[in-house]
Amino acid sequence: MPRRYRSGVPALLIVSVYAVALAVAAVIALTAGDLGVLWRLSLFTEVDEDAAATWPSVLVLVLAGTLWAWAGWQSLRGPLAGPSELDRDARRLRAALYAAAASWLFYFLIPSWPWWATVLDSVVMWVVVLLFHPVLERSLKYADHVRGAGVLGHGGTAAVTPSGAAVDAVTAATGSSSRRVGRQRFP
Repeated sequence: MPRRYRSGVPALLIVSVYAVALAVAAVIALTAGDLGVLWRLSLFTEVDEDAAATWPSVLVLVLAGTLWAWAGWQSLRGPLAGPSELDRDARRLRAALYAAAASWLFYFLIPSWPWWATVLDSVVMWVVVLLFHPVLERSLKYADHVRGAGVLGHGGTAAVTPSGAAVDAVTAATGSSSRRVGRQRFP
């Protein structure tokens, strides 16, 4: 099956390494009680201090990691082997996905994102959601629902983040302490 796709073998190797790392992290979480590595591999954020290493929490993190492995396989394997011509919608979607992947690389470079970077990231993902619809509607029955959920999610993040930054600026200017402990980064 990997040979049916242009990049099937490298995609299978990458996804297999990720799956093995996920399984090892799950075993470490259950035996040592440390969710740090599993949390980072499956949610791509720092571990929550209140999270306990119980089997239900490990199961949820492994399921999230499994979804990431599936998404990695779907995206890394490439198109079917042989000549193929992409239509205009697929080319536009591919360009938007490359832009989104490039913006995600900044997560590793910037420890704390300012509000405008989060808004910019949400707008890029909002464009990806909108460009997915013409490609998905060919083969997905409920493509409109997927588009609606993505537009609401990323549009909401883009709308709420500046208001949170404004609240932080007002509380800092007045000298009162903010109840926010830290800013979450939204992938």
